Order: sequence, then C-alpha cells, then structure tokens
Amino acid sequence: MSEEKINLAPFGIAGMVAVFVFAITVVIAICSDPTWVFGENTFGDIEYSNSDSRLVAAVGFVISAALMLITGTGIALKSKGAGFWCGVFIVLGMICTVANVFKILDMGSPEQIALHIIINVFLLAAVIAGAVADYQKGRTINTAVAAFTIGVSLILLGASTIETADVVGRIMFVVWLAFECVTIALIPEKVYKDEAESC
Repeated sequence: MSEEKINLAPFGIAGMVAVFVFAITVVIAICSDPTWVFGENTFGDIEYSNSDSRLVAAVGFVISAALMLITGTGIALKSKGAGFWCGVFIVLGMICTVANVFKILDMGSPEQIALHIIINVFLLAAVIAGAVADYQKGRTINTAVAAFTIGVSLILLGASTIETADVVGRIMFVVWLAFECVTIALIPEKVYKDEAESC
C-alpha cells in the first residue's frame, strides 16, 4: 500500500470564504432591519423583509451558497472518501443558490416554511455525514464539534421556539463548517493505494 496526499486547500478556502460572507451578510442584514428580533424571527424572515436587508441577504446568501457548492463539488471530484458529505453540500448549495437568485430577480420563491424546513434538514444531514467522515479519519476535535452542534440543535428544537432553534442551529452549523474548512485547507487528505494500482 502506498500513501498519497491530496491537496484540497483551495476548496477549504472557498468554504472559509463562504462562512465569512454568510456571517457578514447576516450581521449587515439584521442591523439594517429594525423589525427583526431574536427569538421571534428566523433567518428566513430576513430574506422576506420589506427593508433593504432583503436584497443584502439574498445577494450574500447566493455568494456563500455558490462557494459552498464549489467546496462540495471540488472535494467530491478530488477526494475518493467524500461520498455523502459532498453530495449533501452540492444539493444544499444548489437549493440555496437557486432560491436566492429567484429572490434577487423578484421572480418569487418556493413556500417559505417548506423551503427552510428542507434547508434545515440538509444542514443537519451535512453535519451528521461530516461527523461520520471525521470519526473515520480520526479527527477528534471536528467530530466533537459536530456532535455538539447536532446535540444543541436537537435540544433547542425540543426545548425552545422554532425561531430560536432555527437561528442558533444555523449559527452552530456555520461554526462547524468553519472547523471543517480550516481542517480541509490545512491538512492534506490521505489516500491509500495498492502498489499494483499505482504502477
């Protein structure tokens, strides 16, 4: 067996930029919408606001979703062990990109509640898939962050309002994604090949 290292740094960096753009977008959009209140509104409400935050949120979310799509697709093409993790990210990136492009173009969008339920299901699936992948690769810290994210999200879902669970859950997802992307950017992926294959 021979060991080969795959450089996934460009895709990890793309994911880190996606996290940064998303965070900045949320801060700007919330600050520009005085009607948004934590515990009473979801992230989705920002995009359906009548204030300037609507366009800011849509543009920022399109950029971050497109970068997330690039991250998932790039890792899927270069890493043999990506599997379900990348598949979830690709679908999630496509859904978020298309939905927000429709908002920017004022072409309408899918039903708000249904859309955000679908997005949150895919977010949870991405964290679960990432936790499994990290556990298999021996990445203890990443696995712990994923487990904490899943646990907090599920507890909030049962013990708080939907609005609070939505906001905190997505913040936890962003923190987890930041850990994942930093790891991807800094630590080359190891792939083991049979000597016969490499000849």
